[in-house]
Parts: sequence; structure tokens; C-alpha cells
Amino acid sequence: MIASRYTLHEQLGEGGVAYVHRALDERTGDWVALKLLRPGLPASKGLRARFRNEVRALATLNHPHVVQVYDFGATDNTLWIAMELVEGATLRDWMRVHGAMPARLAVDAVLQVCSAIAAAHDQGIIHRDVKPHNVLVDARGWCRVVDFGLARLVQDRTSVTRTGLTMGTWGYMSPEQSADAKRVDGRTDVFALGATLLALLSGKDPVDPTRDVTRLADTVPEPLQWPLTRSTMAEPDHRHASVARLARALGRARDVLPPAPPGTPALHMSLSPPPPTHPTVLP
Repeated sequence: MIASRYTLHEQLGEGGVAYVHRALDERTGDWVALKLLRPGLPASKGLRARFRNEVRALATLNHPHVVQVYDFGATDNTLWIAMELVEGATLRDWMRVHGAMPARLAVDAVLQVCSAIAAAHDQGIIHRDVKPHNVLVDARGWCRVVDFGLARLVQDRTSVTRTGLTMGTWGYMSPEQSADAKRVDGRTDVFALGATLLALLSGKDPVDPTRDVTRLADTVPEPLQWPLTRSTMAEPDHRHASVARLARALGRARDVLPPAPPGTPALHMSLSPPPPTHPTVLP
């Protein structure tokens, strides 16, 4: 029991600093996703601050493509966040199971993510870890962005990121972020969105997005080559100036892409095993 309110059930996932469990809110009877800082880490003030930043970032965003946060606290020296429980897998899980995604379906997914990230930018929030792993797909087929733990509030002068510190995920991280995570702006999310689309089209994590667009020319449809090339330029000044501009370029490309082939799996998928239909009887 966490905070005399949330009863922990099975673990849903884990990251570098936290576990996520399904939990029952005993006050409301609702299921939530409870994010718990890993044991042994609470002594780090930086990690505590990153957790607080995640709560602050999510609390300011009320958007259909962002997972909502409900509650936050510290129990027995462990920080936790209660969030909306999204029953579904990530875009990375889709890639792992099905491989490369048809171009129009991939663009549709990334456009939803663009909508969420653009709303975050409007609130002065940079995600800094956009990737297929951090996009859940709910039962309606809607993409839902999670894990703002690396987000930096642009106007927060008490940012916990030290100059020269690298935070993010290789393959999706812009060159300027890999050099210094503190000195980034919204264009670093533009880079990550391009890398995310590239991953969906190829079915695997990118190695160097600035070169992969050319290397994977046979994989990337011609209408998407310019939007992808510009979004993953090494120099921020050469990229789309905003997520909104990237979204407009992708929208124009989508209009000329063929529909997904018949039989293409839906974006939503569940990794949970179905319950047994009858008990196993042993002799």
C-alpha cells in the first residue's frame, strides 16, 4: 500500500530511475499507473528534482495525446506519481512485433505525437526524450505521450541539469543534446520526432538519423524524404523551426501517401496474456 491509498499490483514496466506498477486507488476504485523511484535512488537530489519536474510538466498539460497525472507524493523516502492507466503497448512494442510500419500509418502516429509535443512547447516544456518507447497507444488507437521525466521547463531557472550533462536516448537524441542537455530548445524535440518516424518506417531504432535518411532511401517514401531530412539536420538552425512546421510538412506528405495495405495490424495492441478460459485439471 502506497500513501495508505494505492495498492500495488503487477509491474508494467521499468526505466533507468523508476518502476511502473498497476495500482488500485482504494478511495475511488479506479486503476492507475503508479511510478515509483527505484530503491536506493531517493538520496539523489537531482533525481528527486527530475521527478518533481515530471509532475509539474504533466500537471500543466491537459491534452488528449498526453497521459494525465493524478497525484504525487513521498512515502517511506520513496517518490511516486499516480498517473492515468493506459491499457495498451508502445509504438516500440508495435515495431518489435510487426516490424516496419506502413508510411501513412507511421505519419498518422507521429502527427498525434507532434500535437502533444507542440502543446508542451506552448507551455514552455521540452520533452527531450521523444521516442517510440515513450508513446503508448490506447484502446481507441490514440497515441499518448509519457515520461516527461527528462523535460526541462524553459522558464525554470532552477533546472537540475548540469552544464555538459548528457540526458536522453542515443539514436533519438539531437547532436546538441548529446553535447549538453541543458542547452537545448524545441528543435531538439523536432529532431527526435524525425528520428521516431524514421524508426517506424524502418522497423528499428536509428543509429545516426542525420545520415540514416539517405542510407535508408529505399525505405523512406519520396514525399517524406524532405521533411525527414530537414527535421534531422545536425544544425538546429537548419531544421524545421517548430514542431508545428514539421507537422504541416508531414501533413502535406501524408496526403499523397497510399493507404496502409489491407490486413495491416492496428496501432493498438495488448501485451497482457488473456485470462484462462477454464482451469487446468491434472490427473
